[in-house]
Amino acid sequence: MEGLVLGVLAAILGIVLGYALLLWMILSLVPASYPDMGVILTINIPAMAGFLGAGIAVVALAPALTVRKLQKMDIPGTLRVLE
Repeated sequence: MEGLVLGVLAAILGIVLGYALLLWMILSLVPASYPDMGVILTINIPAMAGFLGAGIAVVALAPALTVRKLQKMDIPGTLRVLE
């Protein structure tokens, strides 16, 4: 469950920071580099929803990749070695 929450927060934060970086580049860098070129910022909402869903799915399903390794791990034996 915590993976899902982390995935939602990370995906939303990534989209917001990515949008802010894109906006900064369009407003400050493009006019200085290409003064004659007018750039309009448009956001494709279905693409953003897909990115959000993919980010959440990857973070939520990542623990499934370690299940086999965790099942094979001898935790008491490992702790005895560390003592």
